[in-house]
Amino acid sequence: KRRATLAKKDYKCINKCKFEDEEMKEKVGLDFTELAMKADFKFCPKCGSLYPATIKKLEAYFDIIQIQGSLKKSIKLLYLANCESAIREAIIKLETRIQELAKLYNLNGTKLIGEAFKYEIDKDNNITVRPRIEINSLSDITEINEHDGIKLMLMGFFKGIRNIYMHKSINAEIYYTLNIITQVSMFLTIIEGANLVDRIE
Repeated sequence: KRRATLAKKDYKCINKCKFEDEEMKEKVGLDFTELAMKADFKFCPKCGSLYPATIKKLEAYFDIIQIQGSLKKSIKLLYLANCESAIREAIIKLETRIQELAKLYNLNGTKLIGEAFKYEIDKDNNITVRPRIEINSLSDITEINEHDGIKLMLMGFFKGIRNIYMHKSINAEIYYTLNIITQVSMFLTIIEGANLVDRIE
């Protein structure tokens, strides 16, 4: 039932890779496209690109979570199974946007996050120096905790994932790439003030 709206064409490679359908039919009684549809293959075994059927499911997912439009290029790379490039592109978009919002173009990584979200507070919990990027008004302890929590999440992301992918060659899996792109979209949404208007067309 889940695949009722998908057709045979949704299991043909977007790069038009060809297979020996006749030979496959002799061996298993199905041509390759029929086999891909029956087994719900996620990607082309020859070039690695995602099948249109998989892309349709991901498009529905991205629509539900209202993915940030600035990640369009990263998502296109994901569809082509260029996972490492898709992750790097998403990280660059996030880092560049933080630099722009904080006006800290000479910083990157955890130093950028530390400066962009830094604030000063007096003994009565009054903000004396406001952060360059504000995700809320910092009007009470709950909002201060939220701000600090997002800052720490970003620092962890930049210390771990950002530093690994920007300095090493990693053979990332598709599910891992999808999770990182989703996380980057969440961060972008938060730093943009929960602006959900900027969506992929």
